[in-house]
Parts: sequence; C-alpha cells; structure tokens
Amino acid sequence: MINCYNFDDFKTCDKSLLNLIEKVKRIASYGSNVLIYGETGTGKEIFAQSIHNASNRKNKPFIAQNCAAIPENLLESILFGTEKGSLTGAIIL
Repeated sequence: MINCYNFDDFKTCDKSLLNLIEKVKRIASYGSNVLIYGETGTGKEIFAQSIHNASNRKNKPFIAQNCAAIPENLLESILFGTEKGSLTGAIIL
C-alpha cells in the first residue's frame, strides 16, 4: 500500500513551517521538477507526495527515489538517462 500524503497531513502551529507549506503549495501548481533534501526524518517524503497530489500530475504514478541508495557513479544516468551506447563506449552508426 502506498501512502498518499497531502498538505493537510502536516499538523503544526510553527509559523515558519506553515509559511513553507504555503510556498510549496504554489510551487506544486507549476508542474516543474522539484529537488527536496534534508536530514533524515524531516518529512521529505510527505512534502514530495503532497506536491505530487497537489499538481496536475496527481493522477499519474508517483515514484519516490532515495538518492542516497544510488551509487554516486550511476546517479546522473538513473535520474537523467543515457544516450544509446554511452555506458559501453560503443560507437553507434
């Protein structure tokens, strides 16, 4: 079962967090990619799912990726893709 978080799942009275949530709600409407980083346990996954569920992509799949679990030498190709033959050094004619 996948958790489906949204901005209503944040329970806080902290003004700085409430301001951040309002900013992130506006960002979600743009449809741009978002990089979220921070300490373990700070709610990055809740923010990520909340952004997804508030965006125009809400009916499409949501895939959370823990970048710390990807070897550094593969991170760029996994996130941004590769050109045919680039991993082997093969020349494509």
